[in-house]
Formats: sequence, structure tokens, C-alpha cells
Amino acid sequence: MVLVLLTSTIVLISMIQNIDQKLVLYGDSFQYWAAGRLFLAGENPYDYDNVAELRKRNGYKNEIAEDAISMMLYPPMIFPILVPFSIFSYSTSRMIWLFFFFFFLFLA
Repeated sequence: MVLVLLTSTIVLISMIQNIDQKLVLYGDSFQYWAAGRLFLAGENPYDYDNVAELRKRNGYKNEIAEDAISMMLYPPMIFPILVPFSIFSYSTSRMIWLFFFFFFLFLA
């Protein structure tokens, strides 16, 4: 069972690595990573302009409509969970998050 889970995780991660980056930057995971990253930098993680700028710096080249960016709305108590993932680049952070997701899914 462990071998099946490990193989499935590796296959899924390799598939996700090939997803168009523009599609990934619209996902929910980016808003949490960005909030943790901005928090680490001492900036406002709830500010639209900060998140939009971080999204552009991470490869999104098109103009971003205000209603296209989802913002993190959780209270500041969530930052101890987000910050460890925000230390890494976005793509690395996503892979680590997926690993934990499948690990805990397997435990359940």
C-alpha cells in the first residue's frame, strides 16, 4: 500500500509540474503562499496590490482583474501554519503541500 501511495504521489507531482503556470497562479494555494510570503517580508498579506505584485513576480504576465485574485481571508492566527511553506519558492511549496496532503490522506 505504501508503494502504491508513493508511486501515485510521484506521478501526480510530475503531472502537476507540467501544468501551465498561469492556471496554477489562479488556484487557492497561491493565495495562502502569498500571504505567508508577505507576512515574512513584513508586508500586509491582506492587501490586494501586494498579492497582485507577488503574482506578477512569480510569472503571471497578463493584466489581472481585481475580481480574479482571491485573497486569504483567515485571521492572523493561521500564519504559523502558512509561514513554513512560504519559506520556499511557490512551486516547491506546492510540492511539499501535496506531499503532506497525500501523507495525511494515507493515514486517514
